[in-house]
Amino acid sequence: MGMKLTILGSGTSQGVPVIGCRCAVCTSKDPRDNRLRTSAMLEWDDIRLVIDAGPDFRYQMLRTGVRHIDAILLTHEHKDHIGGLDDVRAFNFVDYPTIHRIDVFGTRQTLKCVRKDFDYAFSVDKYRGVPEIELCEIDPAVPFCVKDKEVIPVSGHHSPRFEVTGFRFGELAYLTDFKTIAPAEERKLYGVEVLVV
Repeated sequence: MGMKLTILGSGTSQGVPVIGCRCAVCTSKDPRDNRLRTSAMLEWDDIRLVIDAGPDFRYQMLRTGVRHIDAILLTHEHKDHIGGLDDVRAFNFVDYPTIHRIDVFGTRQTLKCVRKDFDYAFSVDKYRGVPEIELCEIDPAVPFCVKDKEVIPVSGHHSPRFEVTGFRFGELAYLTDFKTIAPAEERKLYGVEVLVV
């Protein structure tokens, strides 16, 4: 079956057009100038992964028409990358006789923010219909598996003191919001055939 990457969004943290902006791109009538917040979907043999679930996640999923995802990989905790996690709940119940929990992978810091921002999803007394997600902490220095597929985390910096995580999937790598990358992390990308930055 192979691998297929769909770019779900490639816009800024506010999307494009930006509310109230009068620049040529934001006022353009060309639909190609409309961009949702950054996210991607990887279909890899029999698994489907989503990278980042920002505020546009619901619309992005509706546009793809998918009814099932296996996991979400988070690059970092900014709202434009995690703000749509509440809408994961739709995938908990579609086509399943029981609740289908979605694994959400991220670094300790990223998952700490998810737990804080979506505390109702982790409450002992949670109400029916909250997103059913399983937080899966990753160490940016250690490869991990989603089902039987190895994923190699690639660390970088969004700013001097703010780390982000990219991911390598075989011969494809996806990095977003990277400003700098250390040589040791860059070496993790050697041999990729497709690099999305």
